[in-house]
Amino acid sequence: GNSPTVSASWLSPEFHAYVLETFKRYLEGDVNLAVEILERAKPSDVAKSKERIEGTHSRDKALQHKETGIIPVYKLLTSGVL
Repeated sequence: GNSPTVSASWLSPEFHAYVLETFKRYLEGDVNLAVEILERAKPSDVAKSKERIEGTHSRDKALQHKETGIIPVYKLLTSGVL
C-alpha cells in the first residue's frame, strides 16, 4: 500500500523514524508534542486552542455529578457536545 509510513521510508530512513516517533507520541497523548506544535502556531490559533481547552474544562465541570465528579452519560448525550 501507499501509506504515509511507506512514503516516509521511501524518502529517507531518518524521516521514516521521525514519522513513526511523532505518530507514537500522538497516540500516547504526549503533551509536549502539543506544546511543540503550539510553539510554531499562529497567535490566533494558540488563542483558539486555549479557549477550547478552558471551555472543555468548564463544560465538563458543569456536567459532573456534584458528589461523584462523574459525568453521567445521559447528560453528555443531551448536552449538545457530541
